[in-house]
Amino acid sequence: MVMSLTPGLLNEKLVKLADAGRLVPPNGVSLLTVERWIRQGVDGVKLEVCRIGGTRHTSEEAVQRFLEAMNQTPPEAAPADLSGPKRQGRKPMYQKSEEV
Repeated sequence: MVMSLTPGLLNEKLVKLADAGRLVPPNGVSLLTVERWIRQGVDGVKLEVCRIGGTRHTSEEAVQRFLEAMNQTPPEAAPADLSGPKRQGRKPMYQKSEEV
């Protein structure tokens, strides 16, 4: 796993990843989300992280920078249609026969 470490991250107020999600307003995010922000990022923006001993940390300032950068990045394309695949109407189980 490649971790991005910016100069000065160690001079900021470090927090464990488990606590970093609580810094996101209004209700925080899960640890899984924080880890995804580190690995995959959002629209090319990744959350900065460092390893101290066996524990990964980020900083309050890094979370703030990430949120600001994520909200300044223009979307690449039009919003996706999240309604799911279009369903066709139900087909009748039997066809009514035409009476002559």
